Amino acid sequence: MIVRFEVANFRSFHAPAALLLTAGRERRHSERLAKHPALSSSVLPISLIYGSNAAGKTNLTEAIGFLKQLVSLGIQAGHAILRHPFRLCPGASMEPTRLEIDFVASNDKLYRYGISIGDSAVLREELVEVRRTSEEVIFSRADGFELKGLLKLAESQSRRDFLRFVAEGTRPNQPFLAEARQRAVRELDPVFQYFEHGITIIDPGSMPIFLEEEASGREGFREFLLERLKAADLGIEDLELDEKSLEEMSDLPAGLKDELRSNLGPNEVKLIRTGKRHGMRFFVRLKDGDIRVSTLRIRHAGSGPGGAVFRLDEESDGTLRYLDLSVAFHALSRKGPGHVYVIDELDRSLHPHLAREALAAFLDGRTPEGRSQLIVTTHDATLMDQELLRRDEIWLAEKNDAGATTLRSLGEFKDLRFDTELQRNYLTGRFGGVPVVKHRPYFRAGIHQTI
Repeated sequence: MIVRFEVANFRSFHAPAALLLTAGRERRHSERLAKHPALSSSVLPISLIYGSNAAGKTNLTEAIGFLKQLVSLGIQAGHAILRHPFRLCPGASMEPTRLEIDFVASNDKLYRYGISIGDSAVLREELVEVRRTSEEVIFSRADGFELKGLLKLAESQSRRDFLRFVAEGTRPNQPFLAEARQRAVRELDPVFQYFEHGITIIDPGSMPIFLEEEASGREGFREFLLERLKAADLGIEDLELDEKSLEEMSDLPAGLKDELRSNLGPNEVKLIRTGKRHGMRFFVRLKDGDIRVSTLRIRHAGSGPGGAVFRLDEESDGTLRYLDLSVAFHALSRKGPGHVYVIDELDRSLHPHLAREALAAFLDGRTPEGRSQLIVTTHDATLMDQELLRRDEIWLAEKNDAGATTLRSLGEFKDLRFDTELQRNYLTGRFGGVPVVKHRPYFRAGIHQTI
């Protein structure tokens, strides 16, 4: 669960901009807000981010993904930190890029992690456990390391010596969290687990989530997906998962088969796409010493008995998008420590009714004990509806006069009532976050173009 995310000097963000997921004073939909003992405010389960093209919505999702990558993968020795500072101010390249996140980890503790980086070094880094009335610094890093809070978590003197050794061996360009993860510092496992498994970024160019893996191995997923597909009125009656050995697969080229035989590890899975358009999809894994290949096919209703079966590469963009997003919504619906999905362009290839139905189904299941969240960017103004969303769950990304992205919640507009028509006010420009389009005809009178 994310409570706050702040970014400065990254892509279109220059001055610090923060996405807050703490609830304001609004009372509507309060039954779905999450409670946490360390917070006086409730936490929102969802944030929708609007804005014109090039306003910086995608850059916000990329900033979250960049922080996840810094912690989960780190920086290789001798490599620069590709931090993408703001480019419209001459001095910004000399300023640090700063990222900070308040989050609830798998142990249900609230942490704040912040990092400031230059092109070749980590300048500052800090992890703090936040409690209701106090804070404890787990570690901090500036000119050197302060490990007092982390050392308190160690079970022995030898373990404390090891933690100091890890800090001393952390390269200038390497986040300490990344180094500690690679050195198996188990005292920080809940934090590592959060960054590695607690946040998933889905952008329009992402490879599809392992739909076939979920359909074959995740309990309850097939039933969940069929229910959602039937509710979406896509004409789908059933899903068929066809699993064969690698040798039985005639659709895979011989060279690809040889590569899989040589390189597929015991715990490795692959999703292979071949062909044109969407491409056929093959889910490959090692099972009981045998390489197994699974393909998902969809049965559509028709006038004849049993309908007809289609491959995924024969389905529409919208159906495939809905299928892939269903993996995320199934994960969000499950009980457990919680998961945050950050989806860029939720409405890409989706009818507005499908996008709304997906969000409504997710929100209907939220409770004060929940820890799952959804952060999405969208242009779909039909979702800007107070019957569906609270005002503080709707955000606007907009460029200022210097070309830098700013963020503002509709919860900050003091004159909005519970019955205000948000969609109409947004599209007419009252809130900002829409392009100011100047009409310019393609051809001017009296000017002729010869083709």
